[in-house]
Amino acid sequence: SAIGLKAAIEMCGVDRVLFGPDFGPVPINPKVHIDLVNDTVTDAVDRNKIFSTNALSLFRLSESRLSPRVA
Repeated sequence: SAIGLKAAIEMCGVDRVLFGPDFGPVPINPKVHIDLVNDTVTDAVDRNKIFSTNALSLFRLSESRLSPRVA
């Protein structure tokens, strides 16, 4: 929910929030989760952190490692 997302950002900081569209006991379309973040987090940099940058940092990956290699 938007309230839960705002609370997580307020309590933990946006740098510690990751996007995870997993299916729990009640399956929800991942688009619903994406729209929730897009509608709740107004700053584009913060949305990018939630959708990408925070996970890359946590797992110590770089974006270049995720890009397909062109021979």
